[in-house]
Amino acid sequence: MSTLKNNRSADSIKHSQNLWILDLNPEGDTDHLSYSIQPNLGPEAGYHACVPSLGLKNIVSYYHQIRANENTGDKRIYPSGNIALVFRCDALNPNVYLVGTPTVPRKPEYIEEGNDYFIVFFCIGEGSDLMPVPASELVDTHVPMDRLDLDEVEKIALDIAGKKTFTERVNSFERFLVRQESIINHHHGRLKPVIETICGASSAGSRERLAHLSDRHMRRLFNRYVGVSPAYFKRIVRHQKAIKALNGNPYQDLAGLSAKFGYCDQSHFIHEFKRFHGMSPVRFLKTYIRRD
Repeated sequence: MSTLKNNRSADSIKHSQNLWILDLNPEGDTDHLSYSIQPNLGPEAGYHACVPSLGLKNIVSYYHQIRANENTGDKRIYPSGNIALVFRCDALNPNVYLVGTPTVPRKPEYIEEGNDYFIVFFCIGEGSDLMPVPASELVDTHVPMDRLDLDEVEKIALDIAGKKTFTERVNSFERFLVRQESIINHHHGRLKPVIETICGASSAGSRERLAHLSDRHMRRLFNRYVGVSPAYFKRIVRHQKAIKALNGNPYQDLAGLSAKFGYCDQSHFIHEFKRFHGMSPVRFLKTYIRRD
């Protein structure tokens, strides 16, 4: 299966230097954002994360595994624009949920203490084809296994739950995914130049393709495949870039940071931060800064 060959250099993702967050982006560059950022559940929980094989990099953003237990601190999920599949790795009672992108922090009701959870974060604009409804109807909610439009879903849920290691689960899912021809052969490349431009990774070719999309058509694409409007997605990305900047320097001036990312003023930055993270930047840093 040559499409899956990859040395997975990111198999052992270490915690970011300053904050307890999951950030697979290169250090230092806050103008570009290739991977969404999520808070980690804390140093006690531990985690695994890796990028997909090369043949799936236009569909899957990255894989993540956590263990839910009573010691985990932050149990919420945060706006990122990604749709995700969440597998409950309980061999006696396996399950999988399609999780639409949240617009505000929300508690994942499907998480139960004592279980491992294997999470597939799809690239922005991918994953919505697992349901016969637009992504806008999936935001701030989750869909159980029996409603997914996915071949062999019960079989893969059981298979992943029965694996012992993170790497085995990644390999199992990728073998499964390459059999899903409707997903592999129809990923939504029309959105790519828009996403790249908003995330700051656009090339001249991307900008040229973007010029041919009308605002109305762009809004329709986002409604169908992302779930939120382009304007709202821009706000999410800006917030994520601010978190990355704080990870690089938690002690920087917030007024300067707000100006750098185009907020009207520091008050606007704090208001947006509370909307997308449920707390002020100061409280966020007190909660997530590393002390070891």
